Amino acid sequence: MVDPVNATNKSNVQSAVVEGRTLELRQGDIGGVQHAWARLADAHDGDAVWLEISGDGGKTWIQCGRRSIQAGGRNYTDAQRTTSEAKVCMRAVAQLTGPRYETAAWC
Repeated sequence: MVDPVNATNKSNVQSAVVEGRTLELRQGDIGGVQHAWARLADAHDGDAVWLEISGDGGKTWIQCGRRSIQAGGRNYTDAQRTTSEAKVCMRAVAQLTGPRYETAAWC
């Protein structure tokens, strides 16, 4: 996983508004290769954000790159390389003070 700060051609592929924050699954090119990462816009101190990846079409998920957010700090995860394999899916997940939220899967 790599820091996506210098990614090019960035865009949101999924998003969800959760308690006044926007949870985003983003994609972009890093070194000419497509990657995806999670971002929580308008995050509050103590929120957490991470990327989840499934290799079986969304039946099971693996948590990657969980990041606890501090006010004014980085509000996104490291990026994971994507694949064109149809059964590989990704989604962004956030844990706020109590509830857990996620975007729709991107396969």
